Amino acid sequence: HSFELYLKKGKKGNCSALLEEYKKYCITIGTRISVRSGKKIISGRALGINQSGHIIIKENNNLVEIIDGTLLK
Repeated sequence: HSFELYLKKGKKGNCSALLEEYKKYCITIGTRISVRSGKKIISGRALGINQSGHIIIKENNNLVEIIDGTLLK
């Protein structure tokens, strides 16, 4: 599929196809990462990306949804 096709679907409110395609190529999923979100640093394994586009990290047996942050490693 072309990016333009996904973009058209996204503009119509159907972002699930774009999100699934993005997940196929995301090298962060499954790796250990640290993210600075505000003044807090969250470290753990990146489990995936939810339907809102937020990354989910498992930190100390807790699932943390990162809405906004900077990837540190």
